[in-house]
Order: sequence, then structure tokens, then C-alpha cells
Amino acid sequence: MTYNPISRPIGRLFPHPARPLLVHRKGPNRCFADLYTGPRACRYSRQFATTFEALYGVWQCTYISGRIFAARPFSEQLLRLTQTEQDIGLRIQVHHSGWSTSIMIGEPTVAREHADAGRKLYHLEKHRDHRLVYGGHDPGACARWIGALAEWLLGYPEKALASSAESLTLAERVAHPFTSILALTNSSVFHLNNRQPEAVLERLETAEALGAEQRLSFIIDPEIIRGAALVGLGASEEGIVRIQQGLTETRRKGATFYCRSVLLSWLTRSPGAGSKLRR
Repeated sequence: MTYNPISRPIGRLFPHPARPLLVHRKGPNRCFADLYTGPRACRYSRQFATTFEALYGVWQCTYISGRIFAARPFSEQLLRLTQTEQDIGLRIQVHHSGWSTSIMIGEPTVAREHADAGRKLYHLEKHRDHRLVYGGHDPGACARWIGALAEWLLGYPEKALASSAESLTLAERVAHPFTSILALTNSSVFHLNNRQPEAVLERLETAEALGAEQRLSFIIDPEIIRGAALVGLGASEEGIVRIQQGLTETRRKGATFYCRSVLLSWLTRSPGAGSKLRR
């Protein structure tokens, strides 16, 4: 039977303590079995922190696996669950789910509001351990790169580039490899949007070297971004091959949520590339 997270009561969900590691190593679609353990987890349902983390875990795996609209109700539940919560760390993570979901369902204004709220609440030292529990990356850096994407989509390119630069700076201060990889790959996307393909390739090279050293995977396959940069440099044939390789690997991992719409927007910059890719 296919696992349907929406049909499961939250009391039957249990957060795996190594969830970020599982997502990085195994991919999102293989994490549901680690989150759902059946009736033996019910005894935890009345504990607020465990309920929060279980709900967050299901939101995260649903989101990363590409079911963005299915993930939205979990983010909304997190918001309702913490309406009167005084724990700033939990409130950051509620906004984290909000900015991540909103940007991917086409609501940049809402995403920016969540990201701005997260940036205001975030404290480097107080929330340093979040990268070990929630998604395996730093929420302060994430708020900045998603905020940057929202700013770009809303027509504020200068603010977007500044926010992206802030995410890189913060990632360096945190000194957490997976956060750095995400900051670098997202920065490469902004350089791509800004028609700076050379800078894209430079960021990807740094990210891939770090990923190989730490044995970490990528949320966005770097070959897709590299291919788009090569298309921008005029090497359409090689670029299309790279994009196809990246898409094949991304589908194998079951994490396609980012690729289709973004890829089409990049291909429109090179007349004929889209038809070649379809063939």
C-alpha cells in the first residue's frame, strides 16, 4: 500500500532522530517508513515537542518528495499548533515550513513574510543546533536564500542579490557543510537569473568539491544548473545533455519538485533548446 501522509493521524507519527541524515543519504521517498511506526508511537501524542517534531518531519518529507500542495496542510497545522507558543526556536521552524512551502506554490509575498519573520527571530548561537534537527541545514541561512528568491520574483533584484550574499556569509559563519552546499547552489541560481553563467559554474565547482569531501547529496542536481549555464554560454548541445543527466538522476531520487518549472524558464532564454530537450 502506498503511504499517504495526509490520511495518518498525527498521534501515529514518530520523528526519527536521524531524519536529516536519512533525507541526505537515502532521499525523501525512503524516509516515510522511518517516520511512521504505527500504534507504538501513540504514547508520544500528548507530548507537545514530540507532536511538533513528528508533524514537522512529515511536512519535510512530503515537501522534499515533490508533493508541495500536499505539504501545505502540514505547514498550516504547524502554524495553528504554535499560535500561543513562546519558544522562539519552534516559531522559527514554523516560519521555515511556511517560507519553503509558499515559495514553491507560487506565493512569493507570503514566502517573503515568513522569511522576514524568521530572519528577525533567528539568533546564530541560540539556534545553532537547529541544523542538526530540522532539515539538516541552518534556518537563518535558509530564510535569506528563500527570502532572496521571493524578492527576485517580486521585482527587487538588488535586494535579492544582497540577501543571497548574506546567506553565503552566514553559511560560512555557521561552518556547516550541507548549509554551505545549499547556499552555494541557490547563489548559483541567482547568478544564472542575473545572466552570469561564469559565476554559476564557479559556485557549482565549490559546492561539488564540498559535497564530494563530505559525501553529501544535492537538493537541486548541479548538472541541471550547469546545463542551464552552458546554454547561457552558447553551448546548447552540451548544456542539454547535462540537463538530461541531471533530470534523470533527480527522478531516480524521487525529488522533482524544483526542476520542471524552473528548467522551462531557463530554457526559454535559448531559442530552440526547449524543442531539442523534448526530442
